[in-house]
Amino acid sequence: SATTAFSQESTGLAGIETITIAATSDTTLAELGVTTGEYYIYNNGVKHTAYISSNETLGSFISTLEGFGMQVGLKENGATSTLTIGANGNSYISKSLNTANASNVVEKLFPADANETFAYTSKTLETSSVVTTETSVTEDTLLSTFDNGVLKSEGTLSVNIDGITSNIQITADETIGTFLDKLESVGLNTTLTNDGKIIIESGFKEFSVNPTPQTSSNVMATLGLNSVADLGGYSASSQTVMQSNSIVTEETLSASKHANGSTKMSSLGITSGTFTIYKDGEKFTYQLDANEDFDKFNSDVNARFANVYVGFEDGHLKIYSSDPNVKVEVGSTTDTSNLSAIVGLSNDASGVVKSARELYCVSAGSVIIRAGTFMIGDATFTIENTTTISDIVSQINASQDANVTAYWDSVDGKLVLQSRTTGSALINIEAGSSNFTDILGFTESTWANPAANPTSTKMLVNTQEVGENARFSINGTYYTSTKNEIGSDISRINGLTINLKGISNGEETITVDRDTDNLADAVSDVVDAYNQLIENIDSEIAQDAPLNDQTALKYIRNQIRSLMTGSLGTMTTYKSLQNVGITLNEASATDISVENINKLTFDKEKFISAYSADRDALKNLLVGTETNQGVLTRIENVLENALTGVSGFFASAEKSYNTQISRLNDKISKTESAVDRYRVRLEKKFESMDLLISQMQNQYSSFLGL
Repeated sequence: SATTAFSQESTGLAGIETITIAATSDTTLAELGVTTGEYYIYNNGVKHTAYISSNETLGSFISTLEGFGMQVGLKENGATSTLTIGANGNSYISKSLNTANASNVVEKLFPADANETFAYTSKTLETSSVVTTETSVTEDTLLSTFDNGVLKSEGTLSVNIDGITSNIQITADETIGTFLDKLESVGLNTTLTNDGKIIIESGFKEFSVNPTPQTSSNVMATLGLNSVADLGGYSASSQTVMQSNSIVTEETLSASKHANGSTKMSSLGITSGTFTIYKDGEKFTYQLDANEDFDKFNSDVNARFANVYVGFEDGHLKIYSSDPNVKVEVGSTTDTSNLSAIVGLSNDASGVVKSARELYCVSAGSVIIRAGTFMIGDATFTIENTTTISDIVSQINASQDANVTAYWDSVDGKLVLQSRTTGSALINIEAGSSNFTDILGFTESTWANPAANPTSTKMLVNTQEVGENARFSINGTYYTSTKNEIGSDISRINGLTINLKGISNGEETITVDRDTDNLADAVSDVVDAYNQLIENIDSEIAQDAPLNDQTALKYIRNQIRSLMTGSLGTMTTYKSLQNVGITLNEASATDISVENINKLTFDKEKFISAYSADRDALKNLLVGTETNQGVLTRIENVLENALTGVSGFFASAEKSYNTQISRLNDKISKTESAVDRYRVRLEKKFESMDLLISQMQNQYSSFLGL
């Protein structure tokens, strides 16, 4: 299950208080920061691709999940709402691997630790669990806690304060508190903050740590202390000092090694809750914690009922008494833990409460230690040291080349692989450099080198339950098929696909009818396209329109209209489209516009009646024959001629415009040349006139001088 809380905020405006309101089923996912795109829904090992649209609401999102058997709740909590999703172990949602078109709905609405339960089974599964504890340091924390085997705190720390050297001895049992006291004693100010950060200040004094050999202690390095001169001459730890101990426990947990007292109950799918045990009718209601192991369970039961124990025998869980005269029973209608159901507890002939099946230590979260590769179908998968079973299940389901779906069955302890291909065919499984498929019991291999591919391997076909091919007969001829969808390649009936829905011992009659509705809808689309074409052309060739002078375009328009509204005398039964329900609008008292009477209408019922009466004649009218073309074929020829690259309307129009442009350019060029010549003549005349005026002035001056 996964739970997320979220709220919807109004946009803050100047002078208006910002109000937070709870999201409802009508709230769009976009308002919550969810992007459009796809995500995956896994249900019983089958991946389904779902899509978040731009107007997707919380309500529609919830409806989608509920359609896959998930239990979804939306609860308002004041200014926020909480979305809770619960599902069985084989249903969950996941981020799409299509990064180009993936929605962020999973990351946005659900926390990173949202639980996803997968399904799986195996025989020998190696795992590694790492437990890390972190605690902020106190004054009582030993400095040796931070020694890593190379850097040690013990030794001499030599510091220089305003030119004076002081040597501080760090002992093996030195604590943070005593270390800071020693620094204070030589004139430094020290602080240990609440979050474990150490600060050493020198005030206005010059402070430094002398290098080796004066300083033999590595306490400054082990605590992460660095000199920070630009912050007032003090040295401070660069990060919070933490006491961090990593305990790594490696053990073999597998189907070949049964569960034991140290196995956590949660790893077997057991939930917390009440569990009732009766000793000779005396009742004990135990509050079971799924995070505890079976040893703790046994200890608590034995403390309540002497001589009653919880243990394992050959992988079977047992609840029994060491006294054969004592009767032990379990289970009550008020129990809230699923312990009895998940392991199948019942009393055997000897009166011992025992599980119905062997219990193993693996779970979907187990880590595979043996790194390497393995193959399913045409896909190769790589296992790292940190890869979990859940990771592998996700990889298999995301691969198209594997051609299978996978899930971990936590109840039966199985890895379930289901082929995406129907019929009697094995799933191809091969061992690589990892022993993973051997662990699961799918293959049997031998290795000379654990890091290499096996020297020999074989697939254990008896572990697979293959499907059956479909067997059927058509007109007495028997066929087999790996699919339930039988195409014409098998049936030999052109254009017919048969879907096998069930098993029948008798004969089934298949009646084939032509789909007249689809044909009529296609012709209706042609009529709509014609009306739109005529409207667009009439708009462009109107009196003041830019193509008014294009007589060729008008001619094409009239040709098409004539074919759609006229008659073909060469036809027999149907001579025009009017005979099959395609007619021009008739003018009326309320509408006598040209636009109205230029449009065609389509009578679907009349068209279907014409088809039923004589479909060959209808085909001849629309398409024609080899020697006599129909209406639509002739229109196609008109359009192809108009669009042809050399002699068509658009090519001719372009050629005409280019010719006109060329002529205009020639005319402009000639006019410019004539203007240039005229300018030269004028310039020469002005030069002559200027010369004559100059001569007259000279003569006039000579006349005045006499």
